[in-house]
Amino acid sequence: LGNHIKNPSQPGVKINFVSTPVAERFPDQFQPYEDVFGCSVNSRQPFRGTLFRFPLRTEAQAKISEIKNTPYDKRSVGDAIDALKLVGRKIMLFLNHVRKIRVYDLKRNAASPSEKKLVFEVTASQEKCRLLTSNQRPSDLLACSSNLIAKSELTRPSFEPCSSIVRVTYSDQIKISPSERWLVCSTVGQKESL
Repeated sequence: LGNHIKNPSQPGVKINFVSTPVAERFPDQFQPYEDVFGCSVNSRQPFRGTLFRFPLRTEAQAKISEIKNTPYDKRSVGDAIDALKLVGRKIMLFLNHVRKIRVYDLKRNAASPSEKKLVFEVTASQEKCRLLTSNQRPSDLLACSSNLIAKSELTRPSFEPCSSIVRVTYSDQIKISPSERWLVCSTVGQKESL
């Protein structure tokens, strides 16, 4: 993707596969995503989900990398997954549009992506509660908060305080942990709003 990465210190690239034939131009870059969870970059059909592919690199590759000179091997990926396992239940409380995180392992010698093995899964779901003011988590709470901080004022009416009960469930290859229930309260405003 050489010329598509304008700044090596920010190597992330967001590509619209539906309207851009990038997979046809760079088939070797996108072949690993083909048929993973039903994703087909070549069909140019929308995919409901997000796939991450970790860029593994040996020490020799890291020394000449324009993106990052840190080696990233299987152990490093394992450490990152272990860290996500530790915080996964809590971060689900703050991710408004993410309801499920699943991590799978696909062995190098696997014949197809269907041979993937679930490493762990964290799920968050809203519970109905008639005693609370709202069962909706405000999706633009972060945008409104950022605007408040940047301009020291709200450009739209203040949010009504919002409360919800979120059930978070964790499972891995060995067990399903008891689910946790969290009361999540959100509000935005200034001065007397809280």
